[in-house]
Amino acid sequence: MTKTTISWATYTHQFWRGCTKVSAGCKFCYMHRIIEKSNLDPTVLRRSTDQEFYSPKLNKVGEIIFVNSMSDFFHEDADEWRDEAWQVIKDCPQHAWLILTKRPERITECLPADWIGGYKNVMLGVSIESQDCFYRLEQLAEVPDAKRFISAEPLIGPLKLSFADDFGLRPIDSFSWCIIGGESGEEQGYYRYRPCKMEWIENLVTDLQQNATHVNIHVKQLGSHLQKERGMKSRHGSDHAEFPDQLRLRSKPRVPSLAGLSAASNP
Repeated sequence: MTKTTISWATYTHQFWRGCTKVSAGCKFCYMHRIIEKSNLDPTVLRRSTDQEFYSPKLNKVGEIIFVNSMSDFFHEDADEWRDEAWQVIKDCPQHAWLILTKRPERITECLPADWIGGYKNVMLGVSIESQDCFYRLEQLAEVPDAKRFISAEPLIGPLKLSFADDFGLRPIDSFSWCIIGGESGEEQGYYRYRPCKMEWIENLVTDLQQNATHVNIHVKQLGSHLQKERGMKSRHGSDHAEFPDQLRLRSKPRVPSLAGLSAASNP
């Protein structure tokens, strides 16, 4: 476990590292940039050492843990390690585990054998960087017994989440939390950043506030493009004090295992 400055979690934890790109949101992935600096192939998955893998058991204080920020929990190349990871999660009910994926089509087949009823300390999330990836919302909505969230980051195009399917059902109604953020990156080199328009963030927030009032909203950052365009002081435009008033929204996940934790309060 590693303490993090990510505004919607308190720790990150890597059961393994490495991933392969599946959509436009992956183009400038920070994980690839970081691993390449170590002269390793970021597309090869590597299991963490036992000391790191099992380290959450040593922390008896409940934390909000972003799982595998340097990989994808449901990547097919990690199938041999996943049951072991589920056991660590099950053995640590004091923590809230936030599992974010771009592979929701694999979730159901990769759930633990005792998932019936879900794990009360786990939230499953999908990355939806533009309307092209709305299908991920639909796929996660079909996973049984799940607490669900959305990460609209890096937001690289307009996005509306309140659409209904052909039967008039709205996948968003089974979700309770949405993280929003513009892309961060470097000014030069390969790992740059793409523009995130203010209206994309504002329109997404408005859509949720008007059409999905049960969804808690967490605006993480405006991104490097808007930070530069607006002359913001904070790196990647991440200081919500510099946000427009209507975007100063920083809810945290609501899961039973976080009861009593100050980090989980919703301002």
